[in-house]
Amino acid sequence: MTVSTRGDKSICLPVESEEQYRQLITDNDNFRAYLLQLYPTYPEIFPPGMNQGFCFHDWVVSTKQQLPMRRIKLKETETVYQLRPDFIMPYMVGKTEEIEKPMYLRQEARTI
Repeated sequence: MTVSTRGDKSICLPVESEEQYRQLITDNDNFRAYLLQLYPTYPEIFPPGMNQGFCFHDWVVSTKQQLPMRRIKLKETETVYQLRPDFIMPYMVGKTEEIEKPMYLRQEARTI
């Protein structure tokens, strides 16, 4: 879980592809089933209180990536979290596949 300095909270979800993600977010029942399937496998990416339940809160659209994202509200704490797919970098700066090679080259330059 990533928490920004503004206090916004996001959960980075593992997905197979952008196509799978776009299909998941359009169907609340399938998206809920997917989240409930991920929770026991990857509990570390979810906030405390997730096991007490959640509801879908609203939609957010990234203007940088033109990507719709869902937000959930935990029933126990009423805290809202944005659900971000893992193919997008934090702060929506780009897609991971676009940034992967420059980041690798930067890492290699540091070791020289």
